[in-house]
Amino acid sequence: MSERLIENVLAHTDKNDLDPAIPAFFEHCSFWGEHFGGPFDLVHDDSKAIFQEKGTLENLMSRGEEEHVIGYDRRKFVFPLRARRIQFGRSGEDARLQVVDLVASAGTYWMAGLIAAPPEKEFWEAISAGPVQKLVLGAVWPIPEVSPKGLDTEYDGGVNAVNYMTEFLRKHRN
Repeated sequence: MSERLIENVLAHTDKNDLDPAIPAFFEHCSFWGEHFGGPFDLVHDDSKAIFQEKGTLENLMSRGEEEHVIGYDRRKFVFPLRARRIQFGRSGEDARLQVVDLVASAGTYWMAGLIAAPPEKEFWEAISAGPVQKLVLGAVWPIPEVSPKGLDTEYDGGVNAVNYMTEFLRKHRN
């Protein structure tokens, strides 16, 4: 059925629409907004996709609007995002971004070691003994659970996040 629709869908899609940096950015903003319990500013490396979508991403952020919980089951989150703005930097010049690069590298190395024997087993074990698992958010990982119950995605009511955010953006762009 999708074969009939694909050309129309792709005609309205740009290169950033499927970039994994966008949903990862969104998920981190949601997580840290919950963690801080309020507004925060953020620094991001000068990645192309996030920089190019800065306007849209900032339009999804709080500007004093009332917050709502949207989404379904374990995928609910507070919206708008509690971040206030995005500041860009270069990881070679910003110590905060250098720390983030180290954490991301450790997480990547740890996860790769779950798939195949790591080249430096002792190093992998040292990373595994630390808090890296707690710092990996939203990883897409094969698991044997495939049912809604096993995935903790049984319908429990909620608000369609895509429709809500689309309407939110429409109101804020006018």
